Amino acid sequence: MNWTQNKSIALSKVCVFVFAILGILLNIYIHHDIKFIILRRIYIPLSKEELIGKYIIFSMIAVYILDILAYTALFLLYKLLCNIHKSKVFIAENVKYLRMLSWCCFIVSFVCFMLTFFYLPFVLLVTGSAFMALILRVVKNVFTEAIEIKQENEYTI
Repeated sequence: MNWTQNKSIALSKVCVFVFAILGILLNIYIHHDIKFIILRRIYIPLSKEELIGKYIIFSMIAVYILDILAYTALFLLYKLLCNIHKSKVFIAENVKYLRMLSWCCFIVSFVCFMLTFFYLPFVLLVTGSAFMALILRVVKNVFTEAIEIKQENEYTI
């Protein structure tokens, strides 16, 4: 099989769609079973029904925020892949997409940090998303520098 850049970009676009579909299926599952998940995995002592209800509401708000961020990130990745497919790699629009992706990761890190007070394993998501945000910021800075070099080369004969 001859693997080309176009096939690689097409595979990446398919992966974005697969992740979107898996996210939708996960949302359907988690929204129906959030109380069961909370009651089995919670680390704070909850004896009163109203406290459990408040925690469920807080968890659902966090899930909705994370949903919005995940779908925003998938959309931005798709737009970035479309630009790369059009051979528009070092453009300001891609820098904007990378910046927005890094902010999505930072916000995910913050939301997951808030959830670690109730369920400690979220600290893994905090660490992973913060590290991914840092990597995206570095790549964004590299793209910014590459755009400046490209513009200087265009002015030079």
